[in-house]
Amino acid sequence: MQAAPTLGVLGGMGPAATAHFMKQLAASSEATTDQGHPKIILLSDPSIPDRTQAILRGTYEPLAPIRDGLLTLCGWGADLLAVPCNSAHHFINLVSESIPAKIIDIVEATLNKASATNPEGAWLAATDGTVLGRMYQRRAAIMGYRLILPPDDLQKVIQDAVRAVKGADLETSAIAIKKATTQLWTIEDIAIIQGCTEIPLAYTMAGLPSHRSVSSIDALASACISELKAFSTSEDQQTRSVEYKHSEPETNIH
Repeated sequence: MQAAPTLGVLGGMGPAATAHFMKQLAASSEATTDQGHPKIILLSDPSIPDRTQAILRGTYEPLAPIRDGLLTLCGWGADLLAVPCNSAHHFINLVSESIPAKIIDIVEATLNKASATNPEGAWLAATDGTVLGRMYQRRAAIMGYRLILPPDDLQKVIQDAVRAVKGADLETSAIAIKKATTQLWTIEDIAIIQGCTEIPLAYTMAGLPSHRSVSSIDALASACISELKAFSTSEDQQTRSVEYKHSEPETNIH
């Protein structure tokens, strides 16, 4: 019997966002028993240096610990990998070829969901580092998806909201994200891509409508469940193929 695939999660960037991601993974699995949920290995490492600050400085302090964390998860038996931090993928893209397991791309998952649910385009609410790193802009351009960046004054408010979540001040973060999103909607009334995993916490706390946003945490959780199912199917097919070959009768040619 083929063992179920294991998802490795490199978290701690930040801890509250990681906890929310784990909750959404459970919700996305649609399991009705404990045994129906995927096997997950979590390595939560909040000591990884600030990704946004490194991108803004043009330095690479987070690169080695992110790579080491992913390799550790592979060593622990992870078949697939996920990192619930958008700005971390700026560094993951530099080392992904050296990682012996597939890394589920949060940017790709989020834009795929956005293009399906909001084909007219969306605002990008993300950290300064994610915006400067252009991960969303590059992928959206390849997809032909219309992605709009907030003006500088509202980008600052969004960054403040992220800092408040990391500082365990959800009330302040909610005020900030509500200010930013409502002002963006007065410019153009389209969905908000929550391109930072802290933003869904602030957005929910603010009581803003879920149907007018695309959460990168929700998109990644859904993509992980889909990838795990696809991985299981692929492994089962390979197993059946091997079993079929082993069960073929020997043919003696005289």
